[in-house]
Amino acid sequence: MRSNKALRSFFGARVGGQNRPQDVNTPQHIVDAISWVWPEGIALDPCSNATSIVPAARRIILPEDGLVVDWPDRTYANPPFGALKEWLPKGAQFYEHLILAPVRTHRVWWCSAAVRTSHICWLRPFAFLGEKQTFPAPLAMFYFGTRTYEFERAFMPLGYVGMWI
Repeated sequence: MRSNKALRSFFGARVGGQNRPQDVNTPQHIVDAISWVWPEGIALDPCSNATSIVPAARRIILPEDGLVVDWPDRTYANPPFGALKEWLPKGAQFYEHLILAPVRTHRVWWCSAAVRTSHICWLRPFAFLGEKQTFPAPLAMFYFGTRTYEFERAFMPLGYVGMWI
């Protein structure tokens, strides 16, 4: 388990000269909500790791690069937060993608992806799987797709669901 200091390093500057860990795992309640949106299952997790609980049919783990493969419908990404500028536009290219990301409304690239979402959920604070404390920054789930009713029903209990205006 990482300390709160290590978690804060995701959002702020490097802590003690260390690189930020980029392999936080999606918690079960988020996986459950995704399963409600896509009952047929998650087709691809393009940024998985050995300890992920995301039940994707295909999981891409480093050194394979999830940004260079084609993303089918029902792709879920919990990308490295230090590389969001590259990951968010990839998810916005096609439909039926979900991307978990920290809120960065002060960044043009974040807002550009947000305006292309079908819906967005401003998530209530939660701890990532295996972490002691909640993530120290606001998080959002970007939804690019046509199952907006399912998304609303699945994610309403987890935060505020709406459209980016």
